[in-house]
Amino acid sequence: MEYSYQVVRSVDQFRNLKVDWERLNALCPKGCFFTSWYWMFEWWVIYSGKTDRLFLVCAFNGTELLGIGPFYIKRVGPAGAFNELRFIGSGEADYKEVMTEYPDLLFHPDHESKVLEGLMRSLFLEGDWDKLVLDNLLATSAIRSQLRKSDGDIRVTEQNAGLRYRVNLPLDYAEYVNELSSSNTRSKIKRSRKRFEKGFSGSVLMPKNLESVDRIMSDLKALHETRWQSKGKGGAFVDGDFVRFHRAIANHCFSMGGLVLVKLEVAEQVVAVFYGWRYKDTVSYYQSGIDTDFKPNLSPGYVMHSLVIEQSIEQGAEYYDLMSGGVDSYKSTYGCEKDPLMKAVLFNDGLKGHLLFLVEGAAVEAKKLVKKIMGR
Repeated sequence: MEYSYQVVRSVDQFRNLKVDWERLNALCPKGCFFTSWYWMFEWWVIYSGKTDRLFLVCAFNGTELLGIGPFYIKRVGPAGAFNELRFIGSGEADYKEVMTEYPDLLFHPDHESKVLEGLMRSLFLEGDWDKLVLDNLLATSAIRSQLRKSDGDIRVTEQNAGLRYRVNLPLDYAEYVNELSSSNTRSKIKRSRKRFEKGFSGSVLMPKNLESVDRIMSDLKALHETRWQSKGKGGAFVDGDFVRFHRAIANHCFSMGGLVLVKLEVAEQVVAVFYGWRYKDTVSYYQSGIDTDFKPNLSPGYVMHSLVIEQSIEQGAEYYDLMSGGVDSYKSTYGCEKDPLMKAVLFNDGLKGHLLFLVEGAAVEAKKLVKKIMGR
């Protein structure tokens, strides 16, 4: 079979890949909602900077799209002297907190080996970049496996970036609760559900149209901001681009039948909102708003997660993904398996790549020395 590789650099070409990209993402075992065309295109429209340049490496057999390396090039350093390559969906300012997770190369499963090798070869032959930054990678990602096969022409550094917390869902909700390792968690879930459903006659609301999507997203924003303001912080939803991005994502998911947006009310007071989506066999938890000050105590977080888990099981989902967290995250209480997340940084073999490697390596060693001195 003949493979050809093309670097897509224009927004119009990116837009025209929509149908083929979505088909490939659905087929690829590494494909998730974060690697979908819609997530990445919407991110590019809202978050790309004026000097950012698309760098989509695509593999074809004739006109059939068999692989994608969804990258872009960002100018960094003094006067933008260096080119940094990143996955689309990453590299926005920290306070915007989009957090694209599990980025990866996409490939047709029947052509995995050849396509991945070709994508990586094109990445290094065609790419005018000095440094490649890969955030929130699963340790089992396709691109990480390819980098570990590298022949030493590139310098790669890795560091832990937390854990993915994911529940393998059984066929029955009662089985899920009974198999939780913590008896305390089992008791809290059962007690909080009983209070919500019987003691408080709580209501569970889900959107029926785009107007109700907008209303519930507004409730999410209000709850989220209230909680963070109580800590002296603004939270993600104070940023206009973040709100605009997720309004578009929520509307898209609703139109595709994949939005998971659940509002919990007690006596017409909103106590929690869950925001996420279902893609393939996985229901993903992206964000929430919770009224932790609601009295008397209801534990709305336990109610919210347990309700969505129960709904996910009833609808045949195989996984409930709470996404990333630290080593001691509360997410572990829900019976999750933990998978390592990594950050990888590569330096190209050119002069600028060598320079960056030396400068950043020296900075890391300096930080270690300061910590050592301060620890004495």
